[in-house]
Formats: sequence, structure tokens, C-alpha cells
Amino acid sequence: MIKFFRRIRQQLVSQNKFSKYMIYAIGEIVLVVVGILIALSINNWNEGQKIKLQEKALLNNIIEDLKSDSLEFQNTLSHLQIQLKVVDELITQPQNLNLMKERKNLGYLRWSTTFSPITKENNLIVISQLFNISLRSSIQRYFRQQENTEEIVLEYSSVILDNVRPFLSKNGINNTEALNEPNIELRTNKILLISKLAEQYGSTEFKQILFELQLKTSESIQNIKELSMANEELMLKIQEGINSY
Repeated sequence: MIKFFRRIRQQLVSQNKFSKYMIYAIGEIVLVVVGILIALSINNWNEGQKIKLQEKALLNNIIEDLKSDSLEFQNTLSHLQIQLKVVDELITQPQNLNLMKERKNLGYLRWSTTFSPITKENNLIVISQLFNISLRSSIQRYFRQQENTEEIVLEYSSVILDNVRPFLSKNGINNTEALNEPNIELRTNKILLISKLAEQYGSTEFKQILFELQLKTSESIQNIKELSMANEELMLKIQEGINSY
């Protein structure tokens, strides 16, 4: 092809057809420019496809992390609700020793959750690579909501670690012999000495601890429920974004 165009140029020059040569030269330049533009367009399209594939892979990873967090939220909520029930019964029926003996989850009085979602930890930096501005903003809002929930759960955990457990230890309520029980469920049921706990009924300190624990446990449950709903909504939005590519 190059030889063909070169031959035409030589013929025009040898025949002193300068005007036709100029027209030909301009046409050749136009063809070269068009060829370059087509090549750039193809290259841009290929790059765009690569970016879409990378973005879809990133979004799919975020969905998988959100699914893992969703399961963790439900597990945490289940335990917190059991704990709240125990605390509520201690507040509303403090003198009912028979009820105390029937409780299977009294050990939850000293239980504390570990709240550590993985989505933000795994993706906080990489979401800056998202070209979908709407999705990026939605994910960032979800991360801010998660941070608020983490602060609330941290306050809840502080009540357990700084107030409940020291109180139980100080008053000899922890049943050290329960550690010899290999069955986790039975150990939880035996971890506190009911008779020792009953001695603290009516004390100002015990009432204050139960009051604070009830507030923080309820607050944690509410916020984790809201975060769980936001988790589901975000997964749907991300999936819609993936399907639009």
C-alpha cells in the first residue's frame, strides 16, 4: 500500500502536476489523521473495557464483604437480644429467685460482643478508584454509618469491661469452677453464682450498672439493625450498578 501511494506521488511530481500533487498530499494527510483517530478510538475503547472489568471485579468483592458482614450483624444481634432480655428481667423482676434459677442465659450478663465488619477495612482505599461517582458516594455514606455504629458498640463494650465484669469479680459472683465445664453452653449457664448475685439485689451500684447496660445494649441493637438495613440496600444498589455495565 505504501509503495502504491509512493508511485502515485512520483508520477505527479514527474508530470509537473503540482496542484494535483497538493490535493493528493492533503488527502494522504487526512487519511493518516483518520487512521490515527481510529486507532486512538479503538485503544480508548479497549481501555474503557478494561476499566469496566476492573470496576466490576472491585464491586463484586465489596458485595462479598457486605454479605459476610450481614451474617455477622445477624449473629451479633442474636446475642445482644438475649443479653437485653436477661438485663430486662433483672431490672423488672429482681427478687424472683425461681426465675433466676430457670434462666439459661444468665452468663450473658458479662458477655460482650466483638464488632468488626470487614467491608470498610478491605475497601476504604480502593473505592477511590471507582469511576461510578454515585456508587462511590453511597459506599462512603455506608462507611460513615458503620463508623457511628462502631462508636456506639464501643461504648456498650466499655460498660461490660469497665463496670459489669469488675462488679461481678469484686462481689465474688463469678463462678470459677464453671471453667472446668467443657460444654460451652453449660459453662455459660453456670458462669455466675446466683446466690451471690441475689445478694446485690437492691444495691444502688447494681441498679446503676443494669440501667447503663440496658441503655447501651438497646442502643447497640438499634444501630446494628439500621446498619444491617443499609447493608442490604447498598448490596442492591451495587448489583444494579454492576448490571448496568
